[in-house]
Amino acid sequence: MLAGLLLAGYLAQAEAPATLPRREFRYQSANAGRATYSHDGRLVLVASAKRSQIGIYHGRTALLVSEFRGHRQVVGSLASWPDRDTIASGDASGRLLFWQPKTGNIVGRAQVPGRVVALQPQPGGTLVAVLTTKTANLVNSASGKRLALPVPPGKLPVSLVFNADGSQLAMGYVDGNVTVYDLKTHQQRRAKPFSTPVRSLAFRTDSLLATAGTPGLFVWQYAASEPGQILAVTKALGSVAQQRAQGLLLGTLTGEVLRYDLDTRAETVISTAKSPVRELVVNPHERLVLANYGQAAPKSWLLR
Repeated sequence: MLAGLLLAGYLAQAEAPATLPRREFRYQSANAGRATYSHDGRLVLVASAKRSQIGIYHGRTALLVSEFRGHRQVVGSLASWPDRDTIASGDASGRLLFWQPKTGNIVGRAQVPGRVVALQPQPGGTLVAVLTTKTANLVNSASGKRLALPVPPGKLPVSLVFNADGSQLAMGYVDGNVTVYDLKTHQQRRAKPFSTPVRSLAFRTDSLLATAGTPGLFVWQYAASEPGQILAVTKALGSVAQQRAQGLLLGTLTGEVLRYDLDTRAETVISTAKSPVRELVVNPHERLVLANYGQAAPKSWLLR
């Protein structure tokens, strides 16, 4: 009978992935922090919301394997190059470090004005797009040189993302505008889908996707010069991410991660939490997504 109860408990647990995270990464007792995967998906890098160190975890076991101590102030953002074993991280002093997560070796440095709030490495390249409280720049990770991004006077983006080959950069603004900047031609395309700050952006083939804290997903085929459309969803959205094989993932301000089908408009709940989802990072090699929350520790969820 005991064996039967244990088996029933195991099956019940296996059938409830929406309420049980695969792993939780609570670094230095901080409830919130920024987290990302390494380029091979094996490690999870977690920046504390209160301290300067970065915790390096084994992704499957959630065991802390080492710490990166190159920063002296709180780290505001970090991200991994998708095609090489290098992490970009930036802190409150504007210091940027480029380093290898398995060894902790620093392979490059740069300095930007202001506190770093967001950054994105360029796929297939050496550039990093960096947003601070004062500037928006492209920084060369090899030389440390920076180039100002073409943004309107007096306005700074609040979100940004590169496309898959690193040739275009999308930026979202606090007034609801979005732009797509071509790094080769230096041309920009603009749209204004929202009146609220653009929280998250993602490229999907020839389209740009954007969320702005409302129950709507902006889909814009910018290359075809179409005006774009806002698709209604059931929850206010805080983040959007593209998963290669399984389609689109949405993070809500009520704590859910949703799989969304653009063709049928169907929504499937992947996970539920008690804090708004502010960023989603898809594991490059496993069916996992890492959710960054507003007031809770980062968690990984299994994509069934």
